[in-house]
Amino acid sequence: MDLSPAGALLHGNPAVQVGQEVRVEVPRGASRNPLSLQAEIVRIATPNVHRRQHGVALRFTDVNEIDAAVLRGIIDRAALP
Repeated sequence: MDLSPAGALLHGNPAVQVGQEVRVEVPRGASRNPLSLQAEIVRIATPNVHRRQHGVALRFTDVNEIDAAVLRGIIDRAALP
């Protein structure tokens, strides 16, 4: 999975369509509730010789400043060695 404050790229077999609104939960650790965000499916890539799984690109539609800061913190912690 690829995550940014603007959206995410998920891998797997999607049961969604482009334009569909979905709710996404981003884990924040065992002792915290997940961050729950509304998103729109913007692209679905199908498997081919270069890609073994579906790719589902989504854009977050309700991220406020606090949510964006939480997402940046999650991303920064994931980048640590």
